[in-house]
Amino acid sequence: MRFLALVQNEIMKINSKRQSVFFLYFCLVFIIGIGIANRIAPDLYATREYLKFAHSLASFLMIFVTLFAIVLGAQSITDEFKDGTIKQLLLRPVSRRTILLSKYVANLAVIIGTVLILWAASMLIDVLLFGMVRSGGLTFGTVCKAYLYGLPDSIFMMTLSFFIATVFKSSPLSITASVFLYIAGNVLSSLLPEKWGAKYIIFNNLNLKVYDPNPLISGGMEPPFLGMSFGFSIIMILVHIAALLLIQIVIFEKREVY
Repeated sequence: MRFLALVQNEIMKINSKRQSVFFLYFCLVFIIGIGIANRIAPDLYATREYLKFAHSLASFLMIFVTLFAIVLGAQSITDEFKDGTIKQLLLRPVSRRTILLSKYVANLAVIIGTVLILWAASMLIDVLLFGMVRSGGLTFGTVCKAYLYGLPDSIFMMTLSFFIATVFKSSPLSITASVFLYIAGNVLSSLLPEKWGAKYIIFNNLNLKVYDPNPLISGGMEPPFLGMSFGFSIIMILVHIAALLLIQIVIFEKREVY
C-alpha cells in the first residue's frame, strides 16, 4: 500500500507540470488539425475513411510519445536534485530502491495513460469527421495493434533516459544521449553483421511490427536477422530493461546525497 501511495504521489507530480499538459494539448491539436485537413482536402492525405485516419496517425503519435517519455524519464529524478527535494524524499521510511521504482512505475503509468488518451482521441475524431462506414481491410483490432506495438519503444527509451539521468544526475545529458540513440540506434545497430551478435542489440528488437502477419501493420518488413521472433524480441527488451534498472538501483543506493 505504501508503494502504491508513492506511485500515486509521483503521478500527481508529473501531472502538475505544465509540460505534461502542454504535450497533451499539442497532440490533441495535432490530431484535430490533421483531421480537419483530411476532411477539407482528402486528396492531400488520402485518408478520408473510417479507421484509416486513426491508423495513419499511429506512427506519428508514437514518435511524439517516445520523445515525451525520454523527457519524462530524464526529469523525474534530476528535478529532485535540482529543486533540492531529494533529501526530503530520502528521509521517508522507505528504501531508496522503493523510491526509485515508484518513480519508474509512475512514469510507466503516465506513458500508457497518454497512449490510451491519444488513441481514444484519434478514434473519436475519426468517427466525428469520417463516420463509421468502413472500407478496405482495416479493423478496430488493427488500429489498436498499431498503437500497442509502439509502446515497447517508448518504454525502453524512457528506461534508458531514466538510467542516464540517475547515473549522471544531468537532465540535458540524458535527453540528448537518449534522443541521439533513438534516432541513430536503429541505423547503427542494423549495420552490424549478424556474426557479431547484432540480433541481441536492443535497437534491433524494438520494432515488433515486423512480426505481425498483417501487412497493414508490418508494412511488408521482416525481422532484421534470422532466428529472431516475437518472443525473442520481447525477452531481449525485458532483459535490457531489467539490467538498466538493476544497475541504476545499485548506483542510487550507494550514492551520497549532500
